[in-house]
Formats: sequence, structure tokens, C-alpha cells
Amino acid sequence: MSKISINTENLVSCVSPLYKKYPGHSAPQGAYIQIDEKGVVSAGYYDQEQDGEPPEEECRYQVIRLIVFPYITGDDLVKFLTREDIVALLERIHAGHAVDEEYDDLWDLSGDAYMTLIKLSNVISAEINYPLMHRMVCG
Repeated sequence: MSKISINTENLVSCVSPLYKKYPGHSAPQGAYIQIDEKGVVSAGYYDQEQDGEPPEEECRYQVIRLIVFPYITGDDLVKFLTREDIVALLERIHAGHAVDEEYDDLWDLSGDAYMTLIKLSNVISAEINYPLMHRMVCG
């Protein structure tokens, strides 16, 4: 299995480390969990003040990003990212990727890695995104 490392520096003890709302915007920036080609897992928010375009590394598929609700606390996200089952999913995704340097460093995912990515996306939706959104709307 491919080893990954999880960067939680910007998350520990932060109330809402992924929350960023620019003046004049009606909603906060989109937030994400990402894994890069070296196996470094981190979290952040899209910093798109002007043009609304995703960063070049995402367009070139040098990272894989999964959307997370920006209101999650840093400690909750650290707990989620360091859970054994989540680490195992992230490792399977990374183990099943290949970088095709001939095509501008484009990632290629094996069938297992792709299905694992879908599974992780579903876990994020079920355990992070929907519960947080439901709490905010329903109180």
C-alpha cells in the first residue's frame, strides 16, 4: 500500500479553518480535502477572489480534490482525516494512481482507485457535508 502523509497544521485547534468569505459574496468559498501526487493530504479553500477559476494544479489533475462543507471545525476534520478507515481509503487512491508525464503530468487512476475515490466522496457527504448542513438549516 502506498504511504500517505496528512498535513493538519492549518487545522488543529481552529474553529473554522476552511471558512473564507470575501466581501460582496453571498456564500463562503468552496472548501476541499486534497491528495497530491506525492501522497500529501491537506485541506483548504478555493482562493478565487476574481476570476473564479480553479488553480492550475487542479486543472492539470496534479491533485485530487473532494468538496467538504466549509463550516467543519479543524479538530473534527483532523479526527476524520486520521481515522484508520479514511487513511486506508486515501492510501488506496494514491496507490492506484499513475502520473503520465507525456500528457502534462495527468493523473491516471486504476479502476480500484476510482471506485475508492467515489466511496470516499460518499463517506464525506454522509459524515461531514450532510450532517453539518442539516444542523445549520434545522438547528
